[in-house]
Amino acid sequence: MCSIARRAACLVALSGALGAPAPCFAQDSAAAEALFNKALADFDAGRLDAACPAFAESQRLDPRPGTLFTLAECEARAGLLASAVGHYGDYLSQFGRMSQAEQKKQRGRDKIALEALEKLRPDVPQLTIVLPEATPRDASVSRDGKPLGRAALGVALPVDPGEHEIVLRLANGRESRKTVTLTKGSKQQVTLELPAEASAEPASPPVAPVRSAPAVGHREPSAWPWASARSPA
Repeated sequence: MCSIARRAACLVALSGALGAPAPCFAQDSAAAEALFNKALADFDAGRLDAACPAFAESQRLDPRPGTLFTLAECEARAGLLASAVGHYGDYLSQFGRMSQAEQKKQRGRDKIALEALEKLRPDVPQLTIVLPEATPRDASVSRDGKPLGRAALGVALPVDPGEHEIVLRLANGRESRKTVTLTKGSKQQVTLELPAEASAEPASPPVAPVRSAPAVGHREPSAWPWASARSPA
């Protein structure tokens, strides 16, 4: 999908050359089609780890109901249950806004999406993340690298089955991590822990080297060799 700035640039280009295709629209559409075709080949071959991200990128570049539906189908087959349920729901929302003529072109995908939602929803895991009472207001929480707002904490949220990493980060940069694994249909609550305080133990004083008495007739250097050496940066 073109950004607002790129869309504006495209419109300027169109105003200067009526009838000429907007480059960013054409490039995004062509890239989305190439990604979709590759994803479809991977999907048919059972390479779901490659197919689902390619469907998602195709949808990002050029959003279309058919691509969204196919992404949900890929995720459902790959066991990404929460993601599949979310995308089936998005597809049905778009379907409800279509004209009758547009709905006919979907060739019954809405019925497939409804059946998939009914089947998958009971199996979607739910994860509840709870903060300690003493957590500062400026602390942040992320799950699998994505930030979670305060409103999402303490609520049972749908997640895909598998391993999830939760990070509690304070404003001073200190953080604590917790990893949990959820199976199909499981429900789990995780209470995070505040990061441990940095160690404040004083360093031990340096031990002075023992100097032996100089031999008779031998002149001792005026300073230890390392006393005048420059410390490395």
